[in-house]
Amino acid sequence: MGVYLLVSTILGNVYPFSDAVSYALVAVMFLLLMAPLTVPLKMTLFPRNGIKSEQHVGSSSSAGALGSLNDQYNSPEVSELLALGEGTVKQKKRRPKRGEDFTFTEAIVEADFWLLILVYFVGVGTGVTVLNNLAQIGIARGEEDTATLLSIFSFCNFLGGLVEELYHNILSGQEEFQGLQGV
Repeated sequence: MGVYLLVSTILGNVYPFSDAVSYALVAVMFLLLMAPLTVPLKMTLFPRNGIKSEQHVGSSSSAGALGSLNDQYNSPEVSELLALGEGTVKQKKRRPKRGEDFTFTEAIVEADFWLLILVYFVGVGTGVTVLNNLAQIGIARGEEDTATLLSIFSFCNFLGGLVEELYHNILSGQEEFQGLQGV
């Protein structure tokens, strides 16, 4: 995306584009921005039907067994457990559930990951845009010291994140405040 913007900006400065070409470049940029949404849409609209559920090895109860003790140890279930323990049979790895730890490759195929990325970039993008233009906005409004304006905005942004975390914990019923764990 960055390379696309750089090339289109340089070409736009060297060779002035017509309005139609400019609109086409904006449309291509919009398609590139929305491309990550294809993953959750595909997963939602076309789920894989061939996924088999994990097979659990059942344990036989010794109280209800009618055979001898040797018959219990020679059962296929015990043989499979012994093979699993020795490493000759590889157990199928199950996918993590929501709330469990994911590896990067497991996370990028989940719809939740792409939705969080979209929300994060939309939210952070607007905040960074406002922060970037805040000094210019202050100068246009007649402020002489825009550093103070930026400092106040940054402090309120930090305070808003803490208040949001506290409010979220109150609503979800968590007892402790976890606001500064990532810092």
